[in-house]
Amino acid sequence: MAVCGSAEQGSRASEITSGGWVRTYLVLLRVFGVARLTASQLLARLPLGLLNLAVLLHAQLSYDSYAIAGAVVACVSLGEAVGTPVTSRLTVGYGVRGPLLSAAGLNATLLMVLAFAPLGPRPGCVVGFVIGATVPPLMPVVRAMYRNLVPNNSLRAMFALDTTAQELIWVAGPVAATALAAVSTVAPLVACAVLTLVGTVAFCFNPEVQRAVTTKQRARFGKIAGKRVVMVALLTSLLMVANLGTVQVAVIVFYGEDEMTAGVGVGVACVGSLFGGLVFGHRETRFVGLLAAIAILVAGTVLAGIVESTASVMVALFLSGTGFAPALSWLYHMVSVGVDDASATEAFAWLHTGALVGLALGTAIGGLMADLAGSNGAYLAGTILGVVALGVPLSASLVAPLPGLRRGPGLGTTSVAPTDVG
Repeated sequence: MAVCGSAEQGSRASEITSGGWVRTYLVLLRVFGVARLTASQLLARLPLGLLNLAVLLHAQLSYDSYAIAGAVVACVSLGEAVGTPVTSRLTVGYGVRGPLLSAAGLNATLLMVLAFAPLGPRPGCVVGFVIGATVPPLMPVVRAMYRNLVPNNSLRAMFALDTTAQELIWVAGPVAATALAAVSTVAPLVACAVLTLVGTVAFCFNPEVQRAVTTKQRARFGKIAGKRVVMVALLTSLLMVANLGTVQVAVIVFYGEDEMTAGVGVGVACVGSLFGGLVFGHRETRFVGLLAAIAILVAGTVLAGIVESTASVMVALFLSGTGFAPALSWLYHMVSVGVDDASATEAFAWLHTGALVGLALGTAIGGLMADLAGSNGAYLAGTILGVVALGVPLSASLVAPLPGLRRGPGLGTTSVAPTDVG
């Protein structure tokens, strides 16, 4: 998938890769089309921050059962995990507009059905699955476009901005869903439907998207997920997100009925991720930098399980978060430079599926360990998942270097054009 660039990109690239992190993003947003594309895709991705909680709140009220409501939400996540690679593959074969707009229309319709139709538990689960399967795959599509929207040595900053923006969505979405549900549990579902339609239309009619040229994918569906660079990023990010799921469970269990403090703790971890993504995510990625970011994630998890005071727990959660977004943005960059245009969208779709599986896996493991050993059990599970995540790129690098991750100590402030490595 290619996007026509502007003549200013070369000069912007040198500005982006020099100076402080605030200047880096300000200059990046001045690259032709970046601000417009970022704004439109954020609007289109905003419903993802509301969806699961909106479905949970409405289903719990409808069925008077958290178990059934949880099953409906699980069906939504399962549908999204299955549907994202399929729809993403269609955007490569048939262009971006058709599949995205069709998915958005069906998704919005089914959200309204779930909101207003009197569905039993089984039909509710079926509708939930199809809602998940028809979520427009905006994240894979836009991440595949970045490589042709900005110069190669600006990709790290672009992915750092992307992951940071996604953190904002995860923070703002649940707050908005809860506020709307205070009026009616129908309200957040309707908001999801409207935002999905309006946001997807705005994204699809963005000039950068209209100029996108798709390269037909000839490889069989799913083959790209087995490519070495994609598999390493997929497993590493899955385990990192699983760590996040266990930590969230651990925080909730640790504070028990003090839901406000638990919510603040989860929010502090997100703030840490925002900080880490903005300050470090745009920097040149050396291999040891990726390992250090994941190690910080693990260290924060261990520390949160050891300390007792609320202030100490908050510091540990912030520390854990600072490693998350930089590592994720560097993994995205690694995939972007390691696959060709025709495979990029599907590759990012599999990463998204991996993140969904990781969150579900981490939450389930965290819940099981919390039943056995309280919050310390969940923290222990998160620590093990983090250590395994650290081991994936480390073991892969023993075979051959990973694309976009240079050998050497520390983090740099300048970038070089990446080399495509198979």
